[in-house]
Amino acid sequence: MSEFVCYYCQNAIAAATNNCPQCGQPQVLRERYRLKRLLGQGGFGVVYEAVDADLNRHYAIKLIIATSGAIREQVAIEAQILAQHARRLPFMPEIYDIWTESNRIALVMEYIDGATLGSLIEQHGAWAPNVAGRFLHTILSNLDSLHNVGIIHRDIKPDNIKRTADGRYVLLDFGIAKRSLSTETGAKAFSLYYASPEQAQGKATDARSDLYSLGATTYHMLTGHPPAPGEARQVMNAELQPPTHFAPKTPPVLSNLVMQMLELDPDKRPASAKAAMKILVAPPTVNLRSDQAAASPPASPAVAHVRVAAPSSAGMPTQAITPAPARAVAPPTAPVAPSASRSRGALWVIAAIMLAVLGGGLIWFTQRDPTLGIASTSTPAAGQPTTIPVVVAAATQTAEPPIPTSPAPPPTIAPAATATSQPPIEPTPAPIIEPTIEVPPATAAPTDIPAPTAVPLSADLQEVVNLVNDQRALQGLVRLTVNPQLISAAQAHSDDMASNNFFSNTGSDGSSVQTRINRAGYIASLSIENIAAGYATPLEVVSSWMNDDGQRANLLNPDVRDVGVGYAANPAAQYGRYWTIVYTKP
Repeated sequence: MSEFVCYYCQNAIAAATNNCPQCGQPQVLRERYRLKRLLGQGGFGVVYEAVDADLNRHYAIKLIIATSGAIREQVAIEAQILAQHARRLPFMPEIYDIWTESNRIALVMEYIDGATLGSLIEQHGAWAPNVAGRFLHTILSNLDSLHNVGIIHRDIKPDNIKRTADGRYVLLDFGIAKRSLSTETGAKAFSLYYASPEQAQGKATDARSDLYSLGATTYHMLTGHPPAPGEARQVMNAELQPPTHFAPKTPPVLSNLVMQMLELDPDKRPASAKAAMKILVAPPTVNLRSDQAAASPPASPAVAHVRVAAPSSAGMPTQAITPAPARAVAPPTAPVAPSASRSRGALWVIAAIMLAVLGGGLIWFTQRDPTLGIASTSTPAAGQPTTIPVVVAAATQTAEPPIPTSPAPPPTIAPAATATSQPPIEPTPAPIIEPTIEVPPATAAPTDIPAPTAVPLSADLQEVVNLVNDQRALQGLVRLTVNPQLISAAQAHSDDMASNNFFSNTGSDGSSVQTRINRAGYIASLSIENIAAGYATPLEVVSSWMNDDGQRANLLNPDVRDVGVGYAANPAAQYGRYWTIVYTKP
């Protein structure tokens, strides 16, 4: 009898096995599609590589948890878009089958053998300008075709574009796409660094929103790091440095076009993908934007500057800013409610979000490396822009990366060396900025921490537990049991954050999650905590955790068994809403 290997635990199993006897994972769907390996996962589901047992043909199978009518509607839109247009548009994956079982929807799609731009940038760094320019022209041509049939993608980013071994680019994940004449759907997911400000704010989107996302993707390719989120730049009135600042060999026409695509106002972007292509192929003497001339490299190779037009700050003292543990304290005069989430396992947190005093005008960024101290410049006169030094690390540009003929196991695809027709490109230095956020603590002394008390689950908190268990079930993991003591501990931490206006896994008195669950009378051999702030619905909360590597690892930890959740709201606090979930092993 021939044998297969379980995609999940890698143990050998018999060909006729439908569920792995070792880990219990399903191996065959619809008595036809044998799962080979996990390709990726996100807030709403997972994607597997599968093989048709009869035809020996490879597919990508996307399994989505349909927890609402809006999600089911969006999946139907995605399937219809691919079915109607993929055959004529080679940059879209074809769809072959769709079915629903319980609250799961399965899409059987064309398997694209290649590597995502995100994995290639991560492994090889910034791309050579001539390669990035060809990429931009290709995707603009693709978007022109897509927009001409009335489709807006709305999620263009490096991880949603694959490059095959023959150099073809394929747009993936039409999961939040929409028809240009339709109203906005209930699916509000977006990618922070690549979403246009109008999309991040839930406003109407159109073809120019896709141009912004493509501009952000090209910026990432040229510089090695994504641009600051558009919504954050809009709130801070901050200037974005052009690609030429980090990659001086970038042609001005390419750098200027990318900056024009990244305009915060949609009316200042190119009117269409075709208009952007005309700019890209225009003679280099054309002055596209007089206010976006190619910037010279920074005076020091270790320092670049972000210019921020700050509100009136006359009379404010100059402050020396260093990474944690020291923090500058400045109370906001009005509540601010951006969405945020954090876990102890996250590798890095959202970059380039402002820390602003709405009535004072002080804004700063801090570097992730705790050995680097950063000091602000002297405080300017009222209404004058502030220049803030940011420590950066050196990076190099690479020629077009090689693409493997068969991708390696996730989370990233390691390309093997292959021949390329591109001439070798001389590497040039390009710094990468990876700032982190400092969230201001409350200025007043913390109030007493609410004592842990037994709290019954509300409908929203029960929905959080249900969504978490659905995600675990997709991975074949045990469902978590709600524990009253853990509910008390989680609720106490949410109350603490809301009452004392802070956002951290550490309590206002310095307590850890282990300390808090001990206070509630629970003894654990393993304790993990995820928190989120600013989100209004359970789906948004769980999606934020599933879209963060560290938090997803916590949620899908195979060793935990019990769970507790908490929620508290305080309109006067910075984020307004505070969610906590605790996972433990007794």
